[in-house]
Order: sequence, then C-alpha cells, then structure tokens
Amino acid sequence: MACSGATFQPASFCSGTGACSQTATTGCGSYVCNTNDTCRTNCTADAHCANTSLYCTGNVTTPGSCVAKKTNGAPCVGGNECGTGFCTDGVCCTTNGCAGCQSCSVNGAGTCANVANGTADPPNCAANPPCGNTGVCVNGACQQAATSTACGTPVSCTGATFQPPSFCSGGGTCNQAATIDCGAYQCSTNNSCRSTCTADADCTSGNYCTGNTSAPGSCQAKKALGATCGAGNQCVSGNCVDGVCCSTNACATCQACNLAPTPGTCANVGAGGGEPHNRCAPNGACGNTGVCNGSGGCTQQPPSVACGTSASCAGTTYQPPSFCNGGGACSQVGTQSCSPYVCGTGMCRPSCDSDAHCASGYYCTGTNGVCLLKKSAGASCGVGNECTTGSCVDGVCCNASSCSTCQACNLPGSLGTCTTVSDNAAEPHGRCSNPTLSTCGNTGLCSGGVCAQPGSATQCAGASCTSASSFQPAGSCNGAGSCTLPSVQNCSPYLCGGASGCRNSCSGDGDCVVGTFCDGGSCAPKRGIGLSCASNGQCANGQCVDNVCCGTASCDACQRCDIAGSEGMCAAMGVNQPDPRCGTPDPTSCDNNGLCNGSGACQLFDVNTVCNTSCDGLLPPTFTATYCDGAGTCGPISTAQACLVCGANGCVL
Repeated sequence: MACSGATFQPASFCSGTGACSQTATTGCGSYVCNTNDTCRTNCTADAHCANTSLYCTGNVTTPGSCVAKKTNGAPCVGGNECGTGFCTDGVCCTTNGCAGCQSCSVNGAGTCANVANGTADPPNCAANPPCGNTGVCVNGACQQAATSTACGTPVSCTGATFQPPSFCSGGGTCNQAATIDCGAYQCSTNNSCRSTCTADADCTSGNYCTGNTSAPGSCQAKKALGATCGAGNQCVSGNCVDGVCCSTNACATCQACNLAPTPGTCANVGAGGGEPHNRCAPNGACGNTGVCNGSGGCTQQPPSVACGTSASCAGTTYQPPSFCNGGGACSQVGTQSCSPYVCGTGMCRPSCDSDAHCASGYYCTGTNGVCLLKKSAGASCGVGNECTTGSCVDGVCCNASSCSTCQACNLPGSLGTCTTVSDNAAEPHGRCSNPTLSTCGNTGLCSGGVCAQPGSATQCAGASCTSASSFQPAGSCNGAGSCTLPSVQNCSPYLCGGASGCRNSCSGDGDCVVGTFCDGGSCAPKRGIGLSCASNGQCANGQCVDNVCCGTASCDACQRCDIAGSEGMCAAMGVNQPDPRCGTPDPTSCDNNGLCNGSGACQLFDVNTVCNTSCDGLLPPTFTATYCDGAGTCGPISTAQACLVCGANGCVL
C-alpha cells in the first residue's frame, strides 16, 4: 500500500493460486496523499489539494475541504480562492488591485470599475485640505476641493498692501491671489483698501487727505515747491508758507516764498515793499520804517535822521549831533574836547582872538590866532599870557610879574627867577638909564642891586602902546631915583592910538580889536548866525548873506538866508517870488520863468506857455501853436487852427 501525489495504491493480496492479485491504483480525488500513505479527506492548506484549480477551505485550526477555485466576481477572502489568483475588494478579480476610486466588487464581473460618486476611498483619497482630496470619489477619481474653497494666504490688508482671498483651482492646487497696492490709500480696519479719507494717516506716503471727520475726502499727491496750498500737509516739503509749498517752514524777515520767478523758495521782498509777516513795524527813532530794504531786512531810518543827545557845547566840551546808522541804531557820538579852544556858538572855536577863547593852560597868539600851551618859567616869551606864571619878564616866563630894579629874570643859571644883576651892569629894564635919556638921575648902571642915581626926578618914560589894545601913559621920576609909571590902560574895544592914547571912536574895522567891528563910529562885538549884517566883517564867521550872518557863504537860486523863521540858513523862497538868479525869462526856451517854485529851485515855464508859433503857408493857412511840456522842453503838445489870414500870433481872420 502506498500513496504518492494524488494516487493511492491500495494493498494487493495473493490470489491463492500463486499469483498476486494486484489492486489497481485509485486517485485521491480532490486531495493529495497523506503522510500515512492514504488519501487525504480534508485539508488545512492549499497544498493538500490535488491541483491548482482547487483551494483549501480550512486552516491548521479548522480542517476544510478542497474545492474548485472561484470565477471572477465571486466573493473571496484570499486570492488562493480565485482562479485568477486575485481577490480584490472581496471578490475574485482579474487584477491584483484597482486604481483609486475603482473596485472589483462593483459590476459583479470581477473587473475594476468606478465606485459610486461620493464614495470614500481613504487609502487612495485621504483628505488633504485645503485644495487636495476631499476623501471621496467622483467619476473614478479622487474628488479635489471645489473652486469655492478658500486657500492660501488669508485675506489681509497691511499698510497699503491688500491681500485678496485665494481659492482652490479644483485640480488640487491653490490659485494664490497676488497682493494689490492700495495706491494713494492706506488699509482700513476691515482688511480692505480705503477709498476715502478723513485724515492724512488714511493716505500713503507722498499723499495727503482733502477731507476730515465731518466730510471724508480723497487722497491726493502732495504738491511740489511753488504750488498753491492751504496747509503744510499738502506739500512734499511739509511746509506751506505764504500760500505756496515752500522749501522751509518759515521765511526770514522781509522774505516771502510766493515771489516770482522762484515760488517755493524764500526770496527777498523788493525794496519799499511791505513785510509780508508784519515784522517791520515802525519802532524807535532809528528803527524800522515799516518797509523792506530789498536785501532781506527791514529798512531802518536813514543816516540823515538825528537821534540821541542833542548837539551842544559848554566850556571845553562839545557834544556833536548824532545820527542814525541806517542799521536801526543811533550812532551816538561821544563828546569831544575843544581843547586847546573853548566852545563858541554851539561848537568849538576854530581860532582865538583872546585868551578867553582858549582852554585853561593855553594862551591865544592874537587876533584869529591859535591857542598854544602856556610855557613854564624860564622859557622865552613875548607877553605874560604865554606863561604859566602869568608873567613874561625879560623875554622869559618869570615867577614874578616883574623884577625889581637891577634884577632880571633871564640871567643864565637863574632863568625864570628875578636875580640881581652884577655891579656896574646896565639896568636890564632901562630903569637906571643915562640922564641924557630922561632918566630919573640914574646913571644907567646898577650897584648893589639898586640904580646909581645921578640926579632928581624927571620924565622917565614916554607914552606908548604896550599892545594893540593897551596904552601906557608917560612916566615920571619920583625924585627918589625911580620912575613912576601910571597903570596901563585897556583900550578895548578900541585899539591903542599911539602916544596920544586909546582911541575912543572908529572909522573902520581896523580901529577895533579882534572880534569887534566898526558900527557907526563905535566898535561893537561881531554878530552870530541869524543876526542882521551889512558886510562879512560884521559876522563872527565872516559870511554876511542877504544882510544876515549866514551858515554858508552863499545860497543857491530861489534860496535866501533871511527867510523868517530860518534866519542864518539857506531856505526856500516863496512860490512865484522873482529871483534874478533864475535868469532872464524866455518862453521860447521853456526853461526858467524867473520865478521860484517854493522848494528852493527855479520854476520852469508851464504847459500853458506857448513856446513856438507858425503858419504853414497853405491856402487856407493853418496856425500852429506849440506849448512847453513843463519839464524844460518845447513840445510835443501843440494846437492847430484853420485861418483865413494867419499872423505871427494867431489867426487874423
């Protein structure tokens, strides 16, 4: 007995006749042989089945039977149950697996076919949001997210950049929407671009808002320099000055930003123009005049305007007049010392006629002279007023008004001090002169400091002029050896007339001391500016104009120095007053008409003055009269008149 494969060989027995009755083999049917040389009757694996068209329904735990493999479309658990070898989607199938969204159990034929729309297919169509698989099938394929599905970057608006919503393509991808520039506007709080504004913050850089919280407006591009504006936020520069966009937030005094040809840049206001920001209001004696100077500043009072301390002169101190400096301040002039002179009429004297015209410590050299520093003792001199000691003795400044007889102030070694001369020396002052020279008996010599007196008293000194205005009467001896001299007489205001004495009348200015003049036989002080005069010599300044002592040597045409209220200075003559200095009137010249205009100048012939006439010689003739233009020229204004007969002065008929 044996069993091999699927063939069983039963046991054979002897026939009893000496032969073996060989038993025929039999097939094991659907099974293969068992290990005990018998045919199997059940199975626990497909290998226990007789051929590949069979499969085992059992397993090691539960033996089964070998049955024929199933046709396509039959339910199955494993591919071994199927004739194709493939169990797909629980049925025997022609293929080992179906594509996504297909199944072998749909059509009953054991072939792959599309599953019903909306069927889930997790292995192949796992959900992949936002734009990928939805997890179900449609028309044999994984369904993708619809085009209405939002995806990508969320909707937002930041600054001036708007991110619109993005949607799926329907093909598994996201159609990412590009960002949008909000243009002149900023983003609003609801993730969208603004379309109106109420403040500049609602606009992008370079733009400004035309509206406000009460009336929304639009964002407009900021304006360039020179463009009209209402506020600085409207301008690229941020500055609205003088109604235009300006390069600076304010213009300096007497500058404006709206001036042609460079609006938008601060430029100087023209000379005489008003200060556009009211910074040149008139102020102070020398300050602003109220207008601009054309150079970026306020026009100040001109240097011709007087200011500060009034002009004066007292003692030796002169206060000159002060004037504005043209820059807004008063150029106060400091006082000046008149030294070596003293003050005259309102100013320092330029010369002297006497010591009274000199400062302390100075003396006058004479009429119309100069003041010089007084000399110290011992210095040479001419008169005592030259000396600090007040005395000029023996040609030197002396510490005594005179030296005693037989003394001198000019002796070597003792200059300036009266010192006794040597014995037998001549008396230096003629006090001991020889008797033949009308001395008082002196021999002319000195002895022991006194005169040697030869005789009795006699006339010892003749009358004489000691200075231009001082008279020394004749002296006489006193019988004691000395000559008695009467006091010197001051002849002022007259000059000394010589040995005859002081003059007491005058026939001309030459008979009077400096500073005076001869007035009807008497010497009188020279007159100041504004006082009447008949000649230059009667005025302290030597200028007699129009019978008045005048501040100038002459006056221009149509000006006089004797105008009431202005005596002493040239002032304008009245309107229509004749003045020979205006020349001989000649209407044909249209020049001066011989009268004054009231402003210190000659009048010109006016426009009513005929300066030329003519007849044209035609028939009928025409008479033409040409008139002055009022500015010194004949013409071009003229009149024409048709005549029957034309004459030199107009139409006769």
